[in-house]
Amino acid sequence: MPLPLCDDHMRTHAFRAQHGWPVGADGTDDLCRWCCGLDLDAGCGAARLQVTTLLCDACGKAWCESCLRSGLGNEYVDALLGGGDGEWKCIVCDPQLMGRALAKAGPAAAAAETAAAASAVAAVAAAKAAREAKAALAAEEEVLYLSESAAEMSGEED
Repeated sequence: MPLPLCDDHMRTHAFRAQHGWPVGADGTDDLCRWCCGLDLDAGCGAARLQVTTLLCDACGKAWCESCLRSGLGNEYVDALLGGGDGEWKCIVCDPQLMGRALAKAGPAAAAAETAAAASAVAAVAAAKAAREAKAALAAEEEVLYLSESAAEMSGEED
């Protein structure tokens, strides 16, 4: 997601992108797509119950009020929460909101986001390469074991 995020949030986004986002019984997101619920985890259970989460009418992604306020401004969120029953599209579905969030964050945050995204992608790629190397080593060990077993068995037949 092209939004300014810290390293912890970028790693969590990369993990969620690879393993999926938790959803509730109704099939909608259980975690804010911006903070990944990390900001909510710092609070006690009672504090978490008081979090206002908005669901995008177009895609069903969840966004917590705190993230929307920090990313889009208090005036926008106040108008959104005080508005009628109109359809709301999130920053992923509405390019104008994405532009607003990036403009609010400023060029330095956008550059930091790009660097953090590259770092998260590199971390995911490194983890995948490590898993593949481990699987290749296990396959080689199995071939070696089977070869040794076959050699032992042919030696027993003599």
